[in-house]
Amino acid sequence: MRRGVYERTPEIRAKHGASLKKYHAEHPETGAKMGASRKKYYEDPENRAKLSASILKHHAEHPEIGEKISTGVLKHHAEHPETAEKMSASRLKYFADHPDAGAKHSAKISGENHWNWQGDDYNRYYPLEFNEELKEQIRDRDDHTCQVCKLREEQLDRALDVHHIDYDKNNCEEENLISLCRSCHMTTNHNREYWIERLGGVL
Repeated sequence: MRRGVYERTPEIRAKHGASLKKYHAEHPETGAKMGASRKKYYEDPENRAKLSASILKHHAEHPEIGEKISTGVLKHHAEHPETAEKMSASRLKYFADHPDAGAKHSAKISGENHWNWQGDDYNRYYPLEFNEELKEQIRDRDDHTCQVCKLREEQLDRALDVHHIDYDKNNCEEENLISLCRSCHMTTNHNREYWIERLGGVL
C-alpha cells in the first residue's frame, strides 16, 4: 500500500524529492506544463473553494498533521534562519514589482470572499474599546509593519490588521494586540497554540 506523505520516512521523502528534482531539471517543459495546468485549475473559484473545504476537513479530522507541519516549519526555520530571510526578501521584491498585488489580493480574500466570513454582524462581537483609534495606536507602535513577514502598509496598499494574540476579543490590552498583514493574519487561524507562543514573544 502506498504510504501517505506524512507516514514516509525521512529517507524515503529525501529520495523522492531528489528524484523529482532530477526529473524536472532534465525536463523543464514538464514543470512549465504542470504550472500552467495548476494555474488554470485554481483560477476557477469553485475549484479553490473545494480545495479549501477539503483542507479544512482534513485538518479537522487529523489535527496531528497541522501540528507536525508547524513543528517541522519551526524546526526548519530555527536551523536555517536564512530561509525566512529569503522568503521575506522574495515577498518584498514581488510587491515592489507588482504594486497593485496587495490590493488585489486583499479584495479576493476580504469580506464574504474570506473562507471564515460570518456575516456583516460579526464585528458586533468585538468590545467598544477595540476601535479604530486603538488599532492605529498598535499600528504606530509596530511601525506599520507586519510583525511576521515584515511587509509595510505602503507595500500592501492597505492598513494592517490588528490581531488578538490570545484570541480573546475582549482582551484589548496593548500587549495582547499585534499588527499583521491580511495574509499572516489568516495564517494565525490555524494551530493557535503555536501562534500564541510565537507572537507572545514578539512584544
